[in-house]
Amino acid sequence: MAIIPMNDGAGLRSAGIHYPSTPESWRWLYRTRAERGVAAAFIRCGRRILIDSDRLLELMRQSQQGSGAPTSAGITVPPASQGVPRAAADGGADHPEAGWRDLAMRPAARCCVPSLDRSTPGQLDWIDEARWPRRPWCSRHYPDGPEGPKCRAVVRPLAAALALPYIQANPPHMRFRAIFDCDQDDGTAPGAWLAADLPAPSWIAINRENVHAHVAYDLSAPVLMNGVGLHDGPVRLLAATEGAYRAALHGDISYAGPLAKNPWHPMWDTRWFPDPLDPARPVSYELRKLAEFVDIRPHWPKRGADAGEIGLGRNCTLFDRLRVWSYTAIRLYRGAGRCAPGAYIAWLNECYAQATAYNEFPKPLGQPEMRHVARSVARWVWHHDPAALAAFRERQAWKGRRSGAVRRAASENQRARASIMRDEGASIRDIAAALEVGKSTVADWLSGEPKSGNSARRAGVRGLRPRFRRQE
Repeated sequence: MAIIPMNDGAGLRSAGIHYPSTPESWRWLYRTRAERGVAAAFIRCGRRILIDSDRLLELMRQSQQGSGAPTSAGITVPPASQGVPRAAADGGADHPEAGWRDLAMRPAARCCVPSLDRSTPGQLDWIDEARWPRRPWCSRHYPDGPEGPKCRAVVRPLAAALALPYIQANPPHMRFRAIFDCDQDDGTAPGAWLAADLPAPSWIAINRENVHAHVAYDLSAPVLMNGVGLHDGPVRLLAATEGAYRAALHGDISYAGPLAKNPWHPMWDTRWFPDPLDPARPVSYELRKLAEFVDIRPHWPKRGADAGEIGLGRNCTLFDRLRVWSYTAIRLYRGAGRCAPGAYIAWLNECYAQATAYNEFPKPLGQPEMRHVARSVARWVWHHDPAALAAFRERQAWKGRRSGAVRRAASENQRARASIMRDEGASIRDIAAALEVGKSTVADWLSGEPKSGNSARRAGVRGLRPRFRRQE
C-alpha cells in the first residue's frame, strides 16, 4: 500500500495516477469522493489528506469493468484504451483531454433512448430528471414539411420528448448546460473544440447529412437564470463564457435555444465523452473551470444602452439595451403627456423604432422577435413608471430632509458665534465676512427661522420679507 499526499503531484504520477492532474481537480474529487465511489482511497490525517494509490487505482478499475458493454444507463462506454484519459503513453501526459482526441473523430457507439421507468435500476443515473425540464418543448423532424426541416414545437412530458429529435435542453429558470451550434460546411464542426484547444465537451450531436453539430458542455453546478436567489455575477460570467466559447468554436451567433438536438435520438450521430472517474456519466465542469480555457474579457457583458452583444443571445442583448434606453425616454410621457389621446400607441411605436435601430447584429433578429421584445419593454415601463416616479420623488424628499438636518447640525457653532457677535454690536456684513458666509445666511440665522433659498424667495413674494435683510 502506497500512501501519497494529495498535493504531491509528482508522487501520484509516479504511482500511475495521471488524472486528475491539477490541485483544483484533486480538491474537486475529494469533495465528491462519496458520489464518485472513491471515498475508501482517501485518508484524513489532521489537516493533511492522503491517498492510498493502490486502492484508488483498484476502485477506478472496478468502475471501468464492463467497458465496451452497454451499461444500465443504456450507453456503450468505450474502453479506457479508446478514449478515457490514462497514463501518458499517448504523449499527452497530464492533459485531461489527451485520450479523448481520437475519440472525437471516430464514430461513437449507438445508444438507445433511455427509459425513465423508476423501477429500472440505474436509468436515472444517466438521465437525471432534475437536470432536464419536467415538460420540455420538443419537435419532430419533417424534411419536406411546410415549416421546413423542424416542425412546430410542442410541450410534452420528458419521457415522450426523449423520443423526438429536438428537445429543450435547459429548464426555464436554470442553465444546466451550454450548447453551441456549429454549422461549418467543411465538416470540421465535430472537431472544432480540438482546433480551439478547448476542454472535451460532454457530448456532440452530429447531423449525418451535413456534419453540422451541437456541442454541449454540462455544468456541474447549474446557474440560476431567474427567480428568488438570482445573483447577477454568475449570469454575467455564464454570458461571457458562452460568448468566448461561441467565438472559439465559430458557432452560430443566431442560435440561443431553447431547442437542441436530442443526443439520444438515432437521427444524430452522438459522441459521448464520459467522466474518467465515472464512465456511466458524461463529463461535467464547473463554470469557472470552463472560463479558464478562454479569454472572457472581450465578451464580458457591458451595462447600459451601448452594450455590445452578450453571450446569452441577441434577444437578451436587445432587451438589455432597449430597457436602459426606455427608463429615460418615458419621461416625455409623464404628466399631461401620459393623458394625451394615443399616448401609449405613440410610446409603443417609439419603442419599435428604437428596437429597430438597436437590431444591428451580423444576423439581425427577425421582425416578429424584435417586436415582441419591444412590446414587452414598452408595456412594462409604461405600467411601472408612475410608481417609479412616486418612489423617486419620495426618495429625493427624504434626501433633502436628511441633507438639511446635517447642514443645520454642522452650522450650530457658526450660529452661536453670529449671535454673540450681533449682541456685541457687529453688523451683518461684518459677521458674514468673519464667518465667510453670505449676508442672507447670517440674517436667517439671527431671525431664528432658517430658510432655504427657495423658501426665502417664496416669503418675499408673499410680502413676508425676511428680517435683517436690509440691516448693515
